Amino acid sequence: MLVDPTIDRFIDDFPRQWLQLHFLGMFPPDGKLYPDYDVWPETSMHEEIVRYFHEVFTNNLSIDVFIAADWTMAHPRRCDFYGLPEPKTSGFQRAGLRAEDHRGGLLTNLVAGP
Repeated sequence: MLVDPTIDRFIDDFPRQWLQLHFLGMFPPDGKLYPDYDVWPETSMHEEIVRYFHEVFTNNLSIDVFIAADWTMAHPRRCDFYGLPEPKTSGFQRAGLRAEDHRGGLLTNLVAGP
């Protein structure tokens, strides 16, 4: 199944539908209260979740990592946002987490997002 060329579409579509990611950014904050707001948190969070799912699926990781993991998927700007060490390269990649980060797993990623 992993060698099928349609796997990327499944990896993109399944978490989007399962977690209803189309709702991300549906209710942006009031521009008067948050004049510096931009859409990068929602866009980035959507991509982070899809990349997390991709990492779990393509590496045949245990379903337990959806609940608890000592890593997340992030790019340098998200690492800065989360207070994590910045990765050495650009783009999304695994970023290690400390226990006190309380962010391990996909479900906590949704709750603790932007």
